[in-house]
Amino acid sequence: MRRGTSTDRVDLLEETTQDAVPAKYGTHEPEGAAVHKTDLISASCCRRCSIRSEPIMRHVRSWWKSAVVILTPVLLLPILLLWKDQSYPNISSAAYIIMLMAVYWITEAIPLVVTSLLPLILLPALGVLTAKLAAVRYLTDTNMLFLGGLMMAVAIEKWDLHRRIALRLLLLVGSRPRWLLLGFMLSSSFLSMWISNTATAAMMLSIAHAVLQELKERLEEVRLGGEETDEAPPTQTQPAEQGQGRRTSPHDTLVPVGGVEMTTSFSDSVEGALVPPGDSHLDGVLPPGGSNLGGTARNGKPCGPLEAYKGTFDRLSKGLMLGVTYSANVGGIGTLTGTGPNLLLRENAVSLFPDGPGISYGSWFLFGVPMVVLITFCSWLYLSALFCDDSFQWCKWKLCKMQTPPHSFSGGFARGVIQHQYNALGPIRWAEVLVLLFQLVLIILWVLRDPKVFPGWSSLFKTNSKTNESYVSDATIVLFVVFLLFIIPSQPCCHPFRRGSVGPGCSLNGVGSSPKLLDWDTVQRKLPWNVVILLGAGFVLAEASKVSGLTCWLGSKLLGLQSLPQVSIALVITILVATVTEVLSNTATATLFLPVVASLAVSLQLHPLYLMIPVTVASSFAFMLPIATPPNAIAFSYKYIKVFDMVRTGFLMNIFTILVVTMVLNTIAIPIFDLGVFPEWANKTGNASCVTS
Repeated sequence: MRRGTSTDRVDLLEETTQDAVPAKYGTHEPEGAAVHKTDLISASCCRRCSIRSEPIMRHVRSWWKSAVVILTPVLLLPILLLWKDQSYPNISSAAYIIMLMAVYWITEAIPLVVTSLLPLILLPALGVLTAKLAAVRYLTDTNMLFLGGLMMAVAIEKWDLHRRIALRLLLLVGSRPRWLLLGFMLSSSFLSMWISNTATAAMMLSIAHAVLQELKERLEEVRLGGEETDEAPPTQTQPAEQGQGRRTSPHDTLVPVGGVEMTTSFSDSVEGALVPPGDSHLDGVLPPGGSNLGGTARNGKPCGPLEAYKGTFDRLSKGLMLGVTYSANVGGIGTLTGTGPNLLLRENAVSLFPDGPGISYGSWFLFGVPMVVLITFCSWLYLSALFCDDSFQWCKWKLCKMQTPPHSFSGGFARGVIQHQYNALGPIRWAEVLVLLFQLVLIILWVLRDPKVFPGWSSLFKTNSKTNESYVSDATIVLFVVFLLFIIPSQPCCHPFRRGSVGPGCSLNGVGSSPKLLDWDTVQRKLPWNVVILLGAGFVLAEASKVSGLTCWLGSKLLGLQSLPQVSIALVITILVATVTEVLSNTATATLFLPVVASLAVSLQLHPLYLMIPVTVASSFAFMLPIATPPNAIAFSYKYIKVFDMVRTGFLMNIFTILVVTMVLNTIAIPIFDLGVFPEWANKTGNASCVTS
């Protein structure tokens, strides 16, 4: 087939335009039809230009990652070939590998987990570490602790215990906008301590979406004169049925969510909304005198109750989305297994300072939980003031000459949706009780293993004569609890010591066919194995930086900070890390910065943890961009918020979280980790100490 000539394209354009113009205009088109035809011609031209550019953009999108993969090693070769240091002969090789992986991690030209395997290839090839030493770092005691924590989280998710806890907490807190936001944030922070922030955000955002959809349905019913009740719908959305006063505007957009199409926007104007005066079903939704739906501001735009409530809905939806996202990111800081950077801190503290005391689960718990509570409470005040209370609403209603300010939303609809989802879980099951019990026992064993204040139960076991460290670690505890989950049945009738009647799902001899509390198929399907390898890459890069002398070299270049007070040094480093983590994953950020600040702290005669802790915590402060962390991306995908909303809100969020970390670091962290003095073990041979000129 030959290509169409320019004449053919013009003819086709004219035919398309003529078909689009209504036939009723005849040969003499009115002015409006001519404008309409011109718009159609312009739209058609733009559409054709877009079609022509699509193949080019498709090629660019398919080739840029390949270009990054191929060109980056070549462009970084000067580091490997030209940088020579007599004191540290392998420093250029280690720097080359770390820079290469940093570019791959930032651009994601290669999947993160695939990039994490590069140290096993490059470190032995360039003579930095042997293959045996590099491979060992991928499955250390810290990684086994993380693996056990992930398996425990899988057990919680398998029996929907996390969902029951979240919904129950939401019901206890309340359903008014401000308290609804607090409930979502508390639930997200608490769950993120024990399960991944991605799983927490995915579950909590789906619940928030259901509540917001129900609110939107009720406001549409009020706008169109329908009835408003406080009962929850049997499904996530109520489809519009003929004769119910519920219609879909032709300007609404239908977006499939969970396989169900639902409207995602209100009508652009509330003019013409018919609400009979004095209807009792609007009590608590509209203010007194709510039949006055008009109201015109001085600029001529509609400024009535329904228009104001639409704005309130938009703000509330943004607040819930951002509140859940921020809380899921921050909650993992509270426990040692809550997020990857915490475990990187623990492993770096052990590998860089083998004579030091390290970081136990109990000591980090005492430090992390108060900080999470403080950040969650402050962020709730910030988000509720920004999205739940309109600071200019009173002025707006004065301009509209309304006699009374608007009331808040009626909270019955939100409680109804949450109650409906909670009832759908059914009565609490025996398996949920057992998993919750094992989680509580695990926390108690972790905290009391080595509480520092008094001898922990780990002193009952054999200890290392040189370091006085127990052979039993936090990883030992969690793996023991997980082992019990694999062998204990999920139904009480199926326990081998129970006699008498047997329940459903159990064999006649009393030893069940009931599923266990945890099974390997579920673990294989739900456990994020890629994160385990990503952590291993962080451990091996930290070891390579130490052995090659790269951490000492970088620390010496930062000695200009020694003229600053130590509080200012920690603040500057926290700001730097919080900025970098917006474009780099939290694990990769902690991997790059922890060895450097450890060496810097020793050079400045500061306690190493005084700079390592803020780096670890700030790695989780990714609040500004959708690409910064998976919870951000999930929240952005619901289309309630825009990039500008995330940048504007996240910028201020970063500022006060950095201030909170600085305050906590210089108060409760000092007695917990003994940060007030420079320890002797930090300067011993084999640690991350550097000789500076």
